[in-house]
Amino acid sequence: MRVKQLLQLIPDGQLEMLGAESKVDYQVKKLTGKSVFQLILLSMINNERASLRVMESVFHSMQFRLVSGTEGVETKYNSIRDRIATINPDYLRRFFYSYSSISINCSKRSILLSGMTVLWLRCLHD
Repeated sequence: MRVKQLLQLIPDGQLEMLGAESKVDYQVKKLTGKSVFQLILLSMINNERASLRVMESVFHSMQFRLVSGTEGVETKYNSIRDRIATINPDYLRRFFYSYSSISINCSKRSILLSGMTVLWLRCLHD
């Protein structure tokens, strides 16, 4: 399963609706709740460790720009850190309650989103 296919399992409208309900993007210009969620997810899929430097590298990758629609947006690791530290946790909580039992089978490993916990083994791309 490719990253784009994985992200398509979660409708953009749903992420935006949850963002509006939780006001996650109040006074935010670059790193919206949706893009932060996609960044964390993509960083965890493509790397064994999702450090801030790794997230910065993923953010600047063509793959992320194509799936998230952040072409032309620049950011540094410290901005990512600040955004993660200040993001409204209710946004992620609502997301996980909405998708409390998604099970995704990849080519060799699987991802299981269960309640408030993300259990997963690294998903290899086809």
